[in-house]
Amino acid sequence: MSKNKLLLISAFFALFTSCKNNKAKDDIPTTPKVTEIDYELEDTVPIKQSFSNPDTNIPNSNPQPVPKAGYLKNEDAILMNPAHLQSELKQHLDRLKTKWQNIPNPITAIYQGNDFGDYQHILFKDAKGETYDFGQAANNYGKYQLHERSGQYNDNPAYLGKQFKVYWDWKLSDFLCCEGDYDRVKAYLPAITKLELIKK
Repeated sequence: MSKNKLLLISAFFALFTSCKNNKAKDDIPTTPKVTEIDYELEDTVPIKQSFSNPDTNIPNSNPQPVPKAGYLKNEDAILMNPAHLQSELKQHLDRLKTKWQNIPNPITAIYQGNDFGDYQHILFKDAKGETYDFGQAANNYGKYQLHERSGQYNDNPAYLGKQFKVYWDWKLSDFLCCEGDYDRVKAYLPAITKLELIKK
């Protein structure tokens, strides 16, 4: 057999076996580089709905002094706030809790009117001269419309200077805080839950 024929047969054999090996490699299943995740709604964590209840009062059945300062932890008292206000809002709530920890319930006080500074103030003053501001809280006045609900918020002369029993509680409120920028936050504030006009 000539040398050229031998080289040609060898080259043909090498080419044939090379193609066969490539075909075998193509038959091997390959694992994809990216694994697809089977994502279902059941795998998600549900959003806490405990604050969706329209009755947002924290019960205060004791007619004597309301909760001690530690009654409501700040992390439980704050539902929503911008991150840059976290520290300032906690300090604001600490001051409120300290001020309100020994306030009786109800308070007997005279309605002094409402006023606007950086935000609305709803003012009551007791016989000792102590002033209570319910301005930004989610108040319930019942049948007593103390002031206009929009516009200039003019006081109702029928109740201005009148004495009330003011029932109150820590209630989830949407309000502006704090010094300076005044961003919207949600947290528990002392709020009017019921008013009783004291007739003389």
